[in-house]
Amino acid sequence: MANSFEEYTLKFLEKAGNVVDKAVDTLQAEVPLVVKEFLQWKFIEAGMNVGACTLVFLVLGVIVWQSYKQLKKDPDSVWFMLCPAVVMIALMIAAPGADISFKNAKTMLKIKYAPRIYLIEYTSDLIKSHQIKNENPKQKNH
Repeated sequence: MANSFEEYTLKFLEKAGNVVDKAVDTLQAEVPLVVKEFLQWKFIEAGMNVGACTLVFLVLGVIVWQSYKQLKKDPDSVWFMLCPAVVMIALMIAAPGADISFKNAKTMLKIKYAPRIYLIEYTSDLIKSHQIKNENPKQKNH
């Protein structure tokens, strides 16, 4: 009886080893594809952000230009008071948009020309954010 248990255990371990070997082979074949698709998605996502910011800049430019044209047409109109306000609001919207656009353009360049560095930095940021989330508040006071 002990002999059959040993045989059964050996067969089970062999099958488990085969499953692990097949899983490792599958992972080795799939990981490069997953990394490639991840980088492509991050590149496209950054490109969409740059495109959206560019569209906002264009719309703001048109609004400011139209305000200026109205002011030039009739300097005594209400546009004399509204034009500076429109420009200030446009600048308040455009400044953060420029920062977002610049960061996303930098991300696109990093993915295109240094994908390994991007992956290392991305992983590092994930680890840092995970550590910050899991930090014990009582430890901060000491």
